[in-house]
Amino acid sequence: MRKNTYLLHQRNIQKHFLPYFDNIMLQDVKPIMYQKFLNQLTDKNYSKRSIEIVHTTMFNAMEKAVTLAKIEKNPCLGVTIKGQSKNDGITFMESSDIPRFLQATL
Repeated sequence: MRKNTYLLHQRNIQKHFLPYFDNIMLQDVKPIMYQKFLNQLTDKNYSKRSIEIVHTTMFNAMEKAVTLAKIEKNPCLGVTIKGQSKNDGITFMESSDIPRFLQATL
């Protein structure tokens, strides 16, 4: 794992998971509880992509817990990730429009 990836996961754990799931045992995390966790990130206006990254961290951790037989099922399966996708305002031109564009700029 690259250092930046590790730091991203570490930040997600400290900033999001630990405060929300404080004093909750791993096996007590249920899908509805996890969905509410993701929904509160949406309510805090996190972008859909940011929530997907947070979800990936938790999903992978729970998959590892299943592999290690710490829990029977991953509670992160089947959730709905809400939020707004960022629109960078970048649009692309069709290649067939390039000659007309170049002609207009002369």
